[in-house]
Amino acid sequence: MRRGIFIFFSVMFLLFSSPSESQSAEPNWSSISKKTITLFYPGQTSWEFLNSRDHGLGARNIKRVKKSCNKCHVDESGVFDLMADEIATGKKKKKKTKAPFEPKPLPGKKGFMDAEVQAAFDANFIYMKVSWKSIGASSKDATLAGENLADRISIQFNKKHKHFKKYGCFIACHDTNRYMPLSPSKDMVKANPYYSKIKRDEVKLYAFYTRNQKQDGKNKLWEWDDFIDKGSLTALTSEGMMDLWEAEFKGSKVEAEDEWIFEDRQKDKQGDLEASGGWKNGSYSVVFKRKLSTGDKYDVELASGDTITLGIAIHDGKMGGRQHYVTFPITLGIGAKGDIKAKKIN
Repeated sequence: MRRGIFIFFSVMFLLFSSPSESQSAEPNWSSISKKTITLFYPGQTSWEFLNSRDHGLGARNIKRVKKSCNKCHVDESGVFDLMADEIATGKKKKKKTKAPFEPKPLPGKKGFMDAEVQAAFDANFIYMKVSWKSIGASSKDATLAGENLADRISIQFNKKHKHFKKYGCFIACHDTNRYMPLSPSKDMVKANPYYSKIKRDEVKLYAFYTRNQKQDGKNKLWEWDDFIDKGSLTALTSEGMMDLWEAEFKGSKVEAEDEWIFEDRQKDKQGDLEASGGWKNGSYSVVFKRKLSTGDKYDVELASGDTITLGIAIHDGKMGGRQHYVTFPITLGIGAKGDIKAKKIN
């Protein structure tokens, strides 16, 4: 009898108690507005390029942190003045050096693509859904993942830094990164104390303000191996840290990677990110889910009323390494104004 009463009250407790944080239901996406975002192919466009004579008058605006990428390159109707098709096929050259933006042309590759973005939040979580048309290469062939050719999406977030707000993920892309024109040799990287300690032989993304500069003629370069002092790095952490969400499509599987970018690009050991989705009827769709507040110094803390800046990158159709589509900076409003408005649910 006592056992029966215990079971009865246990069942009633489960039925009527509030769901736990981990049991939060996914949003009803059909009730949430979609925002179409245009991505473009940048070739070997780097932070150094943006600050150089090759960028013409645009470099002056960036050095003064005066105008954003969008202000100069996208008109009020949303039309881009970039020659992205010509960049992808190797035809577009830089102004002064005449070097191609893309030294390894991609014949027939389009310079632009669109993605649909939706967002929602509840008391505990933020949700983002991104969809785009695709042939579904790595969904059909999971072995592409082993060749670093898995179709995937990455989203960078930052809430405070003035350069990220105007120039987005370009502040972390450098001529000395892997697959870029001035990438140092593996032996050079392994000989550096920082990279030797983490057993790395290539330079990944890093925020320009974590490095010292040198003058190269009329241009400034950010030295991949010349870190600013530890005290300055620590002081910059809360403002300059970029959260990085990634999801890879490997056959029927979707794998989430919780990462961060600051003095380096690294995996976040706490791993707060979830991702789900897949390829169907000619389109990929992925849903990201993460706690608004994780207590992790490598995550951007989120809350109702926040407006944060993000940048999206998509690798699609056997595009590996740096060969991806990117956005200019986009704002996400969490119950606030933004290019993308996250809807409050529950």
